[in-house]
Amino acid sequence: MARKWQTVAALGRKRVMNEISTSDVVAEKGHFIVCTADRVRFSFPIAYLDSMIFRELLRISEEEFGLMSDGPIILACDAQLMVYISSLMERNAAKEVEKALLLSMAAFRCSSSYYYLDHHQTTANNNNTPKLVFILGDSTADVGTNNHLNLSKAIANFPHNGIDFPNSQPTGRFSNGFNSADSLAKLFGLEKSPPPFLYLLTLGSRFQDNLYRGVNFASGGAGLLDITGKNLTVVPLSEQIAQFRSVRNNFTAMIGPSATRKLLCKSLFFISIGSNDILDYFSTKNRMPQDEYISILLSTYSKHITTLYRLGARKFGIISVPPVGCCPRQRLVQKVVNGKEGCFNPMNDFALAFHSALNTLLSQIDSHLPEIIYSLGNTYKMTFDVIKNPKFFQFEKVDSACCGFGYLNAAGPCNKTATLCPKRDKYLFWDMFHPTQKASELAALTLYTGPLYYVSPINFSQLAKDN
Repeated sequence: MARKWQTVAALGRKRVMNEISTSDVVAEKGHFIVCTADRVRFSFPIAYLDSMIFRELLRISEEEFGLMSDGPIILACDAQLMVYISSLMERNAAKEVEKALLLSMAAFRCSSSYYYLDHHQTTANNNNTPKLVFILGDSTADVGTNNHLNLSKAIANFPHNGIDFPNSQPTGRFSNGFNSADSLAKLFGLEKSPPPFLYLLTLGSRFQDNLYRGVNFASGGAGLLDITGKNLTVVPLSEQIAQFRSVRNNFTAMIGPSATRKLLCKSLFFISIGSNDILDYFSTKNRMPQDEYISILLSTYSKHITTLYRLGARKFGIISVPPVGCCPRQRLVQKVVNGKEGCFNPMNDFALAFHSALNTLLSQIDSHLPEIIYSLGNTYKMTFDVIKNPKFFQFEKVDSACCGFGYLNAAGPCNKTATLCPKRDKYLFWDMFHPTQKASELAALTLYTGPLYYVSPINFSQLAKDN
C-alpha cells in the first residue's frame, strides 16, 4: 500500500491535475466534486463532509498531495473503494462497519484491495443462528472463572470493576464493563460471552442443557505454562483444555459421537493467552535466554492446539500478545528502574518476538493438522497504533489507568477505594494491566473485520463462515 501511494505521489500534483478537465470541477448546487487517484470523478452532497469517513479521507489526501488552491479535491484512494464508501453513506450503514473502515484507513490509507468490506458479509453472522463459541485464555477473556476458585488472588468481583456493566455489577471481569470475550461473542450473535465452565458446574442437572450456549474457560492470571500464575491459584491452559474435554464428552453422551464431531468442527475456539508468561519471565528475573524461553512457550502452545484439534476443534481464533511493556504497570517499572517515562521496551521486544514465532508456528501447523483453519490477531499492532494516534481512535489517555493509585494509577490495584476516572471511554487502560470496555470493543471489531495488517490469513468473520 505504501509503495502504491509513493508512486502516485511521485507523479506530482501537476500531472494528476492535467488529466482532469475543468468541467470536472463544476458541481451542482449543494454538492462537491472529488476525484480519486485513478482519475474517476464523483459528486457528493455537502453534508457528507461532516462524516468521520470523509474527514479522514481528506486528512490522508492532504498528507499525500498537499492543499490545492484550484481544481477538484483529489482523494488518495481508488474508485472501487469510493463506490463502496458511497454505498455506505447512502445506506446509512451501521456504526460498526464505519468504525472498521476508519480503522483500516489508519493502517493502510485507502486501497480497496486491502480492506474492501462487504457490509452484507461482515454482518451475516448476526443474522444467522449464533455460533457455538468456546473461549480459553487469561484475564482478558475471564468472565468470572476465578470467582469460583476459593483461594485465587486474581479476582475482580468487587468495585470499581463492573461500574459500566449492567446494574454496575462486578462480575469478575477485569474491566469497567464487558471485556473482549463479550465483545467478540456479540459480533457472532450472542448477547455476551458464554458463561464460565466452573459456573456451569454449579447448575447440577442443568449443566448439559446450558452447554449449547458455549463455554468460557478463561482464567485471570493463567498462562501457556502450568507454572505461570501458580502462586495466584488460577486455571492454567492445560486444565482449561481438560475442562473442554469434559464438555466434549457430555456432548457425545447427549447427541452421539458423529453429531458431536459435526458440531465442534463448525464451532469457534478463541484463545487469548501469553501475556502472563512474559510478565512472569521478567518478574521472576528468569535467567533463561529469551529465545529458549519463547521456544518452550511455542512448543507448549503447539501441544495445546494439537490437543484441542484431536478433541474436535477445527476453527481457531488466536489472539496474540499486546505490547505489554506499554501497560501502566510497566510504565511505572520503567520510571522507577530506569528513571524514564514511556514503555518498558525490553518487554515489548519480547512480545514482538513471541508474536513472530507464533505466526511462524501457525503458518506451518497444517502440515500435521490438515483440517485446521485459523486466524491470528496481531494485538501488538492494534494496541501500538492506538498509542501512537490516540485522537484518531477517540482516546485521550493511553498511558495511565482509569482506576488505581499513584503514578499513572499504576501503583495499586483497582478497588472501591481507588481513584476512578470520570471519562472511562477516553481511556485505553482500565487498571494497571487491562483494557477498558471501549478498548476491548475496538479490539474485537478489528479482529472481526480487520485487514491482513491486523489479522491474518483471514479475519474472524471469515473464520466463522461454514466450510
